[in-house]
Amino acid sequence: MKSYALRIDGTQVALEFADLPRPEPGPGQVLLKMHAAGLNRGEFIPGGLIKGGAAKPAGIEGAGEIAALGAGVSGWKVGQRVMGRCAGAFAEYAVMDAREAIAIPAGLSMEAAAAVPLTFLVVHDMLVLQGRLKPAEWLLVTGVSSGVGVASLQAAKALGARVIGTSGSPAKLAQLKQLGLDIGIATRAPDFAAAVAEATSGHGTDLIVNTVGGSVFAECVQTMAFEGRLASLEK
Repeated sequence: MKSYALRIDGTQVALEFADLPRPEPGPGQVLLKMHAAGLNRGEFIPGGLIKGGAAKPAGIEGAGEIAALGAGVSGWKVGQRVMGRCAGAFAEYAVMDAREAIAIPAGLSMEAAAAVPLTFLVVHDMLVLQGRLKPAEWLLVTGVSSGVGVASLQAAKALGARVIGTSGSPAKLAQLKQLGLDIGIATRAPDFAAAVAEATSGHGTDLIVNTVGGSVFAECVQTMAFEGRLASLEK
């Protein structure tokens, strides 16, 4: 089968083609005929998800049709459309842990589904499982135009929350208004606490998703409401 691997050599990232045997699903796994794979920047940054040395299978999430079931797998059948995390998604076929498989809604394309698993699983953890975001609460997202930032905005609006986002690009903030962004603050600096206080009438933020990092951590804390929560993504 056709497949691709990534190799990090110093500061260079090389995408390598390989013709490999089709994998077989083991116990608790499903084999997917891949239709689309997500592209994550962490894979293409030296020192990121892919380390130096030998080439490693490219792609860590994707979408496709179930081609075969491993021993002990139930609840799925051959031909179903699923998305999820899996190693080696840049290939004609890839093996996925059946526990990672998520049914693709009828109205969602394979291409869109391939970009859902990693980002939205992280967002679900931050906003729902850990963040306990409630309707009408204020969510602050630093770097709101990033992948996790946009997903946080979409999920928060679905939950009925109000969203403030920071970005260095006024144009991107304007685009995100179409997705429901309530307040956009154009900045890359830790200087947004006063604007947040004004926007929330002094209440502050009930939940923060910090995708920028330590450079704005202290400013994020300054914006927090009583019993506010903060989730920070590590780069």
